[in-house]
Amino acid sequence: MRKLLSLGIIATLFLFASCSSGDDLIGNWVKKTDFPGVPRSNAVTFTIGNFAYVGCGYDGEDRLSSFKKFDLTTETWTNVATPGDLFKVRQNAVAFSANGKGYVGTGFDGDYTRYADFWEFDPATNAWTNIGDFPGGVREGSVAFSTATYGVVGAGYGDLDEADKKYLNDYYKFDGTSWTTLGTHGNKVREASSFVIGDYAYICTGTLNTGGLLNKIYKFDIAASTWVSQEVENQIEILDEDYDNEDVMRSNAVAFVINNRAYIATGAYGTSLKRDVWEYNPANDNWDEKEELEFEVAARQNAVAFSNTDGTKAYIATGSSGTYYLDDTWEFQPNVDEDDIDNY
Repeated sequence: MRKLLSLGIIATLFLFASCSSGDDLIGNWVKKTDFPGVPRSNAVTFTIGNFAYVGCGYDGEDRLSSFKKFDLTTETWTNVATPGDLFKVRQNAVAFSANGKGYVGTGFDGDYTRYADFWEFDPATNAWTNIGDFPGGVREGSVAFSTATYGVVGAGYGDLDEADKKYLNDYYKFDGTSWTTLGTHGNKVREASSFVIGDYAYICTGTLNTGGLLNKIYKFDIAASTWVSQEVENQIEILDEDYDNEDVMRSNAVAFVINNRAYIATGAYGTSLKRDVWEYNPANDNWDEKEELEFEVAARQNAVAFSNTDGTKAYIATGSSGTYYLDDTWEFQPNVDEDDIDNY
């Protein structure tokens, strides 16, 4: 049976989950209207114009195909068309938007089947169309990012043999018409996070095929459609205890952007769920810790996150906390002192 997490249970279960007290850190979490669909984890999200779309996932019993959309102006949820009977229910899928349309594909049925199919959502008609299979083959736990004119999908794992899951590091670009291979890049990783700031996309966090956590950030030049070399001067900072930023490493996290700075939040480190929030400033390639999730906000993994059109606000929603599946929505304010009144 699905379980919802009450505030009292949150405070009890996650009292010791924090890496730091956060008492002298800046940042504030503000409760918004709950996601109106079934509480879920491992969902997908994409943003078109002033709306963020959230769907698919797992509710503790079933895999899902339903979607809702969040109005980033009014901060309210409404219904959106379900992809239809030909769209298979799934979790651990991937999504992006480009050229005013949304795309959802790949994923896992929770049993033995992983998918390669991809679907296009047109907000003008509120309709879904199958666009064929992903050229990289079946997989789940991939990562994707959106640009104005194309999306990129890659990594994850796709071997159907449960005893020998195949981790991947191949990437593909979709421009609304066709897929183009971008070759392989970096470590083989699953359940990574991504964000876009200005002319660059970044991929970070996630679980490696060796069992450890990714401790690098991969940088992608959007205009050139190429990866930025890690060997150049002023290379992307590595996550390591020597830099006092090793706590950024995790899997199943969310990433979002506010005012040209990226934030990594939620996720898991081994069996521990993460409450800390880290801010990345690409101007100086530096990480700073922000205020952690309030105890009113369940520590979680497999949530979704999205930002508004001008990148001045960002939100997290859904996710799982142990056997509890969540439907809450929270706005993060990185430069505001904690104010508990906002959370009720």
